[in-house]
Amino acid sequence: MTYPFQLFLCSTDTPLIAAAVTAGVDGVIVEWEDIEADSNQGQPETSPAKRPTPKMVNQLSQVRNATDTWVICRLNPYSGQTQAEIETAVELGADEIWLPKVAALSEVEAVLAQVNYRCKVGIVVETLAALEILPLLSPLPITRIHVGINDLAEALGNPHSFCAIADGTVERIFQQISPSMPHGCMGLTLPDKGDPIPSRLIMGELVRLGCTFSLLRRSFLADVQGQDLSQALSKIRTGLAQMTSRPPSVIDSDRQALNQRIEKILAAL
Repeated sequence: MTYPFQLFLCSTDTPLIAAAVTAGVDGVIVEWEDIEADSNQGQPETSPAKRPTPKMVNQLSQVRNATDTWVICRLNPYSGQTQAEIETAVELGADEIWLPKVAALSEVEAVLAQVNYRCKVGIVVETLAALEILPLLSPLPITRIHVGINDLAEALGNPHSFCAIADGTVERIFQQISPSMPHGCMGLTLPDKGDPIPSRLIMGELVRLGCTFSLLRRSFLADVQGQDLSQALSKIRTGLAQMTSRPPSVIDSDRQALNQRIEKILAAL
């Protein structure tokens, strides 16, 4: 029993990456967005372009040189630095770039035009503006759509990131894109782990929503400490596969259990 689902590791730790790839991780994400860069973030696209910092360059270069697996570079939000970031990511061998905090269709079109099929392009939906242009994205040659529930919660004024799961916002997002468009959200760890939401319930929701990829949660490494990585990833894949064979009644009960967990979190805020 299999389920075509990709698991991505966010890391620049090359020994860890090598072990994770051997164990079966489908790709690695290098997050430039988390690096304090000398950038024009939030400035008009006419601002003078600045190149990525040495730290950004070194991280992507080291990861690319350490593995033949799929490497995704998550850029900074669209700004005067984006053009330089794209060129650097392509030159360093990124297989795919992600554009976060999309604020306009023109941003996505500009990135696609510049990339010109030299690598794949994915976008992260986490702004109110991105919600408005969803129906216009499907015809574009983007590789995947990831919903960033943390920043989306801030944009929506929600008290917790999982509110968008409970109130159906994420489901409505996916309903507005082509069913063939790879899409994902949230993060996973071992089925019996996860706090405050058990990973098993998140797996069930991802399968219900037709997701085809997710990130390994930050807690994943702590949860698998002392365990064989191959076996740990196999447990996650087995858990996902099992979710595909649930009868409708179990799908509904799992969804209710997830919402109850979220309600308990909100009540404690």
